[in-house]
Order: sequence, then C-alpha cells, then structure tokens
Amino acid sequence: MKTSKFLFTAILCVFLSACSKDNAVLESEEELSSAQSTTPGSQQAQISNIVVPEASKGVNPVKIKATVTGSSSCWTDLRLSLTKSSKYNYVLKAYGTVGTGSCENTPVTAAREASFTPDAQGTYTITIYKTPNTTVEKKVQVIYTR
Repeated sequence: MKTSKFLFTAILCVFLSACSKDNAVLESEEELSSAQSTTPGSQQAQISNIVVPEASKGVNPVKIKATVTGSSSCWTDLRLSLTKSSKYNYVLKAYGTVGTGSCENTPVTAAREASFTPDAQGTYTITIYKTPNTTVEKKVQVIYTR
C-alpha cells in the first residue's frame, strides 16, 4: 500500500512539474509556475530549515516555517507558495525573482512562513519541493476536540 501511494505521488509530481513550465505568477491557493532557465523573472528557489508541526488541534492554522534561498545576489522577493492539491494534500514550493545585471555568487536567504487552516480531522500530507527536483513529505495529524 505504501509503495502504491509513493508511486502515485511520484507520478503526480512528475506530471505536475511537466505541466507547469510557463512564466505565470499566481497567488496563494493557485498553482505557481516558473521557468527553470536563467532568464529574468520568477523562478523556483530552494527550501531548507523546514519546520512542520506533527499535530494540530481543531481549526487552528497549521504554520509551516522555512528558509528560502536564491543562489546569487540577483534574487529578490523570496517567498513560499502553499497550494492545496486535494482534501488532505498540500504542495509547498519556494519562488523568487531573478534580476539581471552584475550579481555576486553570494546566496540570498529569507525566513518565511506559510499556513493553512484544516477543514477536517485527519492526516494532512505536505509535499515540499526543497529544490525543483527534490521533494520530501511531512505529515500533520489534525485532531478535533470538544
């Protein structure tokens, strides 16, 4: 069962990444996409130092903290995008704007936070794109109490 879930998730991730290669920049619950070239504009950045709670009570927002990194001083506007992909699944990616001109090879980092409010009790899976090609999954158990 775990193997089939993993395989389904892997195929879904490959499919979604193949479908999101335009330069559109959308907000919040909509899918963000970015070109993976070196052209100026919004591109996917790296995520590190990820903090996802293991559990949450009721309808309290689940807060996810992370560090977003751009590879040079040309990166600005570093941000997280948390997108709901199904009832219990979310996708977390990082983006930044890459400018042109003379850039130092010094990475740019920013501490960021994203959150969602669960609408049901259960286990939520957050698929985190640490890089455009590397993902990790974190689980959050949401418990409703009276």
